[in-house]
Amino acid sequence: MIRLKDILLEIGSRVVKPKGVKVQLKNPEFGATSVVTFTLDGDKYVIDIKPLMVMPDDSGNLVIGYLKIDFDIEGGEFKMANKGNALEVFSNIMGGVQEFFDELTKEYPNTTIRGIRWDAKTEFEGDERRDKIYRIMIQKWAKSNGYSGKIVAGGGSTQFMFEPPVVLG
Repeated sequence: MIRLKDILLEIGSRVVKPKGVKVQLKNPEFGATSVVTFTLDGDKYVIDIKPLMVMPDDSGNLVIGYLKIDFDIEGGEFKMANKGNALEVFSNIMGGVQEFFDELTKEYPNTTIRGIRWDAKTEFEGDERRDKIYRIMIQKWAKSNGYSGKIVAGGGSTQFMFEPPVVLG
């Protein structure tokens, strides 16, 4: 029996810098949603990255509880994007997230991020297929960037909590 994890080890181990990626970075201090866009197979993807639970630390640097990530094809209402090619899409999504991290590092060095949160879209109640792909891809992305952490799930959301928290810069 072939397991999803084995398939991802074979073909899903890369994060791809998306073609035509653009980052519209907003000030995370006020919880403003940043937007990353890119094109894949003729579709324009939009990634919304919203910082939640933002506060200053003792030195005045920002601490972000977690970044809530949601994405869709432009013009959609954050439903299930590209049903037929989740691995390629999510490789590009994580590449877009990396571009966001790079821009955030330039503009807001010394910002601490405790985690990333997402709500995987499903086709039916109890469907966890996409969430499993997202979990593995985020763990691979984190590891490739020297981050470690753990998955925490509950209440319809999943989070990757960095251990220790990531300090940009």
